[in-house]
Amino acid sequence: MAVTPGSEAAAQAWLRLRLPRHTRVNLRPLAESEEGVLVARVSGLERATGDLAEGLVAAGLASPLPCG
Repeated sequence: MAVTPGSEAAAQAWLRLRLPRHTRVNLRPLAESEEGVLVARVSGLERATGDLAEGLVAAGLASPLPCG
């Protein structure tokens, strides 16, 4: 996903509400780019946060990108 231009601060605030400092997360790898960047689904472990990228897209703060 890509954060919508101009929504960076709102996206950060949205993430901070769902993942306060020291929150444990689960990274489920999907792919790795040629530059060595990991593409993964990120979800909180301690409470039901769902996939964070999907949540940002649903909140209108990001747009989906194709992966793989």
